[in-house]
Amino acid sequence: MKVLHVLPYIDPRKGGPVSAVDSLVDLCVQKNIDSSILVINNTFQCCAFENIPLNYEFEKISFLSLFSPRRLIYTFLTIRNILNKYDIIHVHVPFSLSAIISCFICLFLKKCYIISPHGSFSSWAMSKKKLKKKFFMNTIGNVFFKKAIFVHSTSSYEKDQILLNTKLNNIKILHLPVKKYEHNNSILTKKNKSDILKLVTVCRLDPVKNIPLLFEVIYDLNQIGMNISLDVYGAGDETYYRSIANLIRQYKLENCIRLLGFLGRNDLEKELSKYDLFILLSTHENYSMATVEALSVGLPVITSSEVGISSDIIEYNAGLVVPLCDINLLKLAIRKFLQFGLSPQNGLNALKLFNERFSYSAVGSEIKLFYTVRH
Repeated sequence: MKVLHVLPYIDPRKGGPVSAVDSLVDLCVQKNIDSSILVINNTFQCCAFENIPLNYEFEKISFLSLFSPRRLIYTFLTIRNILNKYDIIHVHVPFSLSAIISCFICLFLKKCYIISPHGSFSSWAMSKKKLKKKFFMNTIGNVFFKKAIFVHSTSSYEKDQILLNTKLNNIKILHLPVKKYEHNNSILTKKNKSDILKLVTVCRLDPVKNIPLLFEVIYDLNQIGMNISLDVYGAGDETYYRSIANLIRQYKLENCIRLLGFLGRNDLEKELSKYDLFILLSTHENYSMATVEALSVGLPVITSSEVGISSDIIEYNAGLVVPLCDINLLKLAIRKFLQFGLSPQNGLNALKLFNERFSYSAVGSEIKLFYTVRH
């Protein structure tokens, strides 16, 4: 069985599909599933996959020009020849041109294929180019999704988002695996004896991540004498970066909040164990690899109710989930951790959730079945 993952070039600092494919292929290799990656873009750039060996053989092709019939035919034939070598095609980011061409070729070749939306059906994502997406889903897109052996959802939350916008009945949930960093267990016995609560968030710097709300909460809590710091890992649009940097200065929180830029996943996992609490307040998040990475080092989490794995966090009591934009409840959640400290059970619950739902071991038991199902 040979599996090919197809995706457009995406800046690895934006996470999302790049992190997902990185983890899936790495786990497939460990489970002896022959997997490869086809990156389709305009410049022959290849995404930076951290877990994939540097000598890994990537398939890649560039759309030379979509306005030249001869070159378009050449591109189509080249992709067809690549896809024809594999048994299952796993198509990522369905509204991209690479996905549309790949799905068309799969139907032409009668190939089995899977589609991973990666949050493409969230209300936020659907609001962008809304008319084009609705037209696509009412025409050829509907055919592509229904003919797929199944549509891959990373969480029950994402499945609900897909069902809000489609009538698909071939959706299958498979969590994205995260490789566990072999840290020492000091975080499990940490009781927050210091006078400062160290918060960390990891996300793309984008309005959808609700970062200003977090700044406001930290400002208000520091104003009443609570000692809290926040480190923000992530990169994004330069204009937005400047706007949140200015906000830090307006709140006079330069000594409390640091913008530390993008950090690769392998390095990030080593850093996470230095903190007391992970926090993510996104207005939508179909999964959240960063939250899973925090759980993997036994770090309790606070997330908004719109983070894809929030129901798992509640089920395992691995942290707290607050309604979107409920600033008062968020303050109470942080004060709870600061006033009562971190018990070993907080970290144990986080680790238990990770080990039973998101680890290579947990997802690995499902992934062979995931890639052997046929319709």
